[in-house]
Amino acid sequence: LENFQRDGTWYSGGEKVRGGKQDVEIRLEAFHTQPYPGMNEFKVRGNVIDAATEKPINEFKFHLLPSSADAPVEAESNRIWDEINVGATHIIDSNGEFSGTVDSERDTCRLVVTSEGYKPNLSIVHRNSRNVLVALERGATTDGKVLDAHGNAVKGALLVRGSLSIAGDIPTLRAGARMLAESSTEGTFHITGVAPEEES
Repeated sequence: LENFQRDGTWYSGGEKVRGGKQDVEIRLEAFHTQPYPGMNEFKVRGNVIDAATEKPINEFKFHLLPSSADAPVEAESNRIWDEINVGATHIIDSNGEFSGTVDSERDTCRLVVTSEGYKPNLSIVHRNSRNVLVALERGATTDGKVLDAHGNAVKGALLVRGSLSIAGDIPTLRAGARMLAESSTEGTFHITGVAPEEES
């Protein structure tokens, strides 16, 4: 008997049987309860466009992430924007085309797309989705400078949406917070792609 899968478990078994023998029992042994590499490959293809002009955005980053739960998009959005910087794929394509794969047992995954000057976009996509259209909306831009009490430029100041907690000298984003920018050696910062009504 060849290897086969049932309910996520792989079985194998077999024994020599003489021709004509009746009521043969073949005992199977479960030998692999995890999927083989590539078995749960989750593929997605699509395009990224400007929501206002409907023209392709030719430079952006995207990240395909396994869904951690069946939570709604709104419940997950604030805590995953920073994941785009870890393992994200940088795309330069005149048609705004992208394709990606991730290993996931679920039938849905999270697709995160960001581009300079646009608000980040998080959507839930289904396995083997084709022609996924991601429409990015323009975001507000804020420029400024961080100074200390004496008017001196502050280097490395963290600008966040939400709040930080400090453990020793190490700042940590609180739940729902998102990193927006870090001040330069001259104390200047540049924030793009935030909603006009968003406060930080």
